[in-house]
Amino acid sequence: MSTPISEPLLLTSAQEIEGNLVLLSGSFPTDLPGSVYVVYQVGSVNSEGLPYPALLPDGRPNPEYGSAIMSGDGMVMKLDFGSTPTIRTLLMKTPCYYADFATRNGTAESHADWGMLRFHNFGISRMSLMLGARNPLNTSVTPAQFGTDPAVLIAAYDVGRPYILDPVSLDLKTVIGQNSEWITGTPAKVPWPFELIESTAHPCFDPHTQELFTVNYSHIQPSSVLHDRTLHHLQHSRETFREKLLDLMHTHQHNSDQEAVRQRVVSFFENLDEELSGEVSANSTNIFTRIIQWFKNLFHKKEPETASGAVVKLMRFDGKNPWQQWTLHDQFGQELLIKNCMHQTGLTQDYIILQDSSFKFSTELLFTNPFPEHLELERFLRKALATTMLPYTECYVVKRSELKPENATATAYKLDKPLPIETIHFSCDYENPGGEITLYGIHNAAMCVAEWVRPYDISAITRQPIDPDVLSLFALGTMDVSRIGKWKIDAANFILQEEKSTLLAETGNTNAADGQLGFNTWTVGLYAFRDMISEKTAVKKIDHLWFVSGGLDPKMLTQFIEDLYKDYPNRDVPYVQVKELTKKGLPFSLNYLQTDSMSSHATGYYQFKENDYLRSIQFVPRQAPTPGLDPGLDGYLVCSMQVAYPQPDGSLHRQGEFWIFRAENIAAGPICTCYHPDVKFCFTLHSAWMNDPQSVTMSYNVDVRQDYEEIINQLPDKKIIEPFFEKYVYPYF
Repeated sequence: MSTPISEPLLLTSAQEIEGNLVLLSGSFPTDLPGSVYVVYQVGSVNSEGLPYPALLPDGRPNPEYGSAIMSGDGMVMKLDFGSTPTIRTLLMKTPCYYADFATRNGTAESHADWGMLRFHNFGISRMSLMLGARNPLNTSVTPAQFGTDPAVLIAAYDVGRPYILDPVSLDLKTVIGQNSEWITGTPAKVPWPFELIESTAHPCFDPHTQELFTVNYSHIQPSSVLHDRTLHHLQHSRETFREKLLDLMHTHQHNSDQEAVRQRVVSFFENLDEELSGEVSANSTNIFTRIIQWFKNLFHKKEPETASGAVVKLMRFDGKNPWQQWTLHDQFGQELLIKNCMHQTGLTQDYIILQDSSFKFSTELLFTNPFPEHLELERFLRKALATTMLPYTECYVVKRSELKPENATATAYKLDKPLPIETIHFSCDYENPGGEITLYGIHNAAMCVAEWVRPYDISAITRQPIDPDVLSLFALGTMDVSRIGKWKIDAANFILQEEKSTLLAETGNTNAADGQLGFNTWTVGLYAFRDMISEKTAVKKIDHLWFVSGGLDPKMLTQFIEDLYKDYPNRDVPYVQVKELTKKGLPFSLNYLQTDSMSSHATGYYQFKENDYLRSIQFVPRQAPTPGLDPGLDGYLVCSMQVAYPQPDGSLHRQGEFWIFRAENIAAGPICTCYHPDVKFCFTLHSAWMNDPQSVTMSYNVDVRQDYEEIINQLPDKKIIEPFFEKYVYPYF
């Protein structure tokens, strides 16, 4: 019998808060300096937070119900543990946020094109068919310092331009780079003021050279099911489009030949003009002609000139000037073809490391729900188009010495073989003696972080509808044990030295009589080490590392994920055993790893209670060094937690809290727990720390009006969009 739940697991508030932290247990450390920053998602402008309600206020079904949390707005949270510990939260409000807010549900605008201006959740993205793609900045912040100016935070998202964030006020100061400095990604360039820019959520900063590196790429290919015609027909022949798709579903939903179904669905999207022939009005055809002509006029100016449409640019920012850019090719002269995304980047003293990360930002995730009011149709399209993560990781090494300002291209040397397992996050030792790179990889085996739990999902454990408590969350049901890799790369010869590398997979004691699982790598999440991302210090050698293990949660494993990964090629633990352990459930834990030996010790493990969830962890060094203690251990771990308190009726009251551990002895448990009653969060993501944040003084600034006017002046719908920006966007900047 399942435990009654009085509050949803996803409970998150979009309310901006400023106040004092309330002590729950222990005492606040007196030597914990600076500020900790944590990023999380809070839902769309149509809600006051998460979860999305099933019904709108007027009783109609809510099309955002069950949407992925990754499509929601980004909130940044600032924690200060001074004499009076405080907390502040603020939404990161980009120009597209204000456009979205102006067209939110309930706005009483009578303009005929208002419906096309409005934004909608499309898979893991949020888009307007006329205005373009949202950039919610809901993933990470990276400290950076340029020259003698105070340090700033760089707020980033995988699909959007990065922004400079004031670490004191939390206000967004400016985007980095004008629209004209960026190329668009997937879909192909369409006439939008808010272009869809594919970049990375993790740009890398070198505190020694004060350079910020990021990527801008496109992996457009002719076979893509998402292109301008899909967007056009969603705008101008929506009803016919929907009916044709429903007919397709009714014809093929019981076909056991899934490859044949997939090919038919792909063919449908690739040949939309023919599939919907005769259904488009003359007026909309004229609009379509204007769009295509506009697209042709601009294609040669900003789009990649390759046969596949694929391009990867490496970009460097110095805090003052426009981005320096290099189009990358491998050592064989071929363009880089990114199949998933470039979620993570890394650097060492002499090299930039790029990966094709195991977080797919692919077309099926954008358009598995073009009609979110039809869940059965969404389920059909998802099943037909879904793909697994690549079970390996392609890696590229760029020599920093070859990044000459006078050149427009550079070589990204592809390793002789990929990492033999998928990777989403990684970090490197800054030092690379003799050209040898040491890379630490987090390998979420047989798991798809890009997927989320849908309203129609079925539990792989009970074969019943999924627990509604987990709707919208990352589909973190895992089908094998995660790994942590320590990889040695001969950068001089671009060789992955597998014989010198270590791949750690640890199941723990799953049959322990006392229930203590012990050190393990089940569902490895975020991790931390001293100065992991820092505007002051580059870590020469990573000696100590702490990471989150999410265990195995029977609520999270869906039939969809099981079907995708039951034949996983890199399997370590037999599938049947994983399923049984999931049914039993394994708890969350905080784990310590000594990287030389790739092992832990007696004080390096802490296990959380059932229904308590550890989310983000951040290392904060002590204010004054502790004599005799390794500096890499000399600090605290500040953790965001979602804690469940059982009630007399058997339900659970959930509360967002912050737990502080001594890094050198996490087994002793938290020395302090605290919270703020009005700050409600569920799935926090990446975090950062700054020792002495000061307000931004840098002179770099991209003027919002000038940035967007350059695009809007060329749009076929300028007469609609220009006055909209004048009224709803520009006044905020």
